[in-house]
Amino acid sequence: MSKLIRNIFVAALIAGSSSLLASDPAPASTTAAEPAATTATTPAATAPAATSATKPPAKAAKPKPAKKEAKPAEPPPPPKTTATVVTNEGLSERCILSTIVTEVEGKAVAAGDKTDTFEFAPGEHSIAGYGGVDPSKCATFMGDKAVKLTADEHIGQSTLKFTVVAGKTYYLGVDVRKPEKSTWKVVVWQIKH
Repeated sequence: MSKLIRNIFVAALIAGSSSLLASDPAPASTTAAEPAATTATTPAATAPAATSATKPPAKAAKPKPAKKEAKPAEPPPPPKTTATVVTNEGLSERCILSTIVTEVEGKAVAAGDKTDTFEFAPGEHSIAGYGGVDPSKCATFMGDKAVKLTADEHIGQSTLKFTVVAGKTYYLGVDVRKPEKSTWKVVVWQIKH
């Protein structure tokens, strides 16, 4: 019986001094009641359980893809210092014929010279010419009151004096919308920026 009393005494002693055992890193001998008492009374053991039950673990942030290096912006082209004049784009169905150029700035243009586009400095200029291309799509030359042309007639032979601005494109043509030949002349029929 003395062993039994001694075991009870030791158990009571151990239960009463459980706080001492909790701080002991490696107890020499333990009983089944010791670990339960130790874990239940240790604040560090209960704190993580309470935290993990109320707050989900933080998600790992996804790494953002690296931004592509922006190409250096190319400088804008310098502003155009001339104006373009186009003479070979008429609208026959609207009775604006393309222009066959005969003179530029009062100087005759040879038959083999390029005469469909010109570059002019800003300011006043002159171009002489007449209507080219088949005018048969134009109402002026169709129907009962069609205007008749003579052989080798230069349709609307005239000189146009006009002012140009740098960076713009001017479209010239011979206006033959009215049936009176005296009204036919070279005109600027469109300007593009």
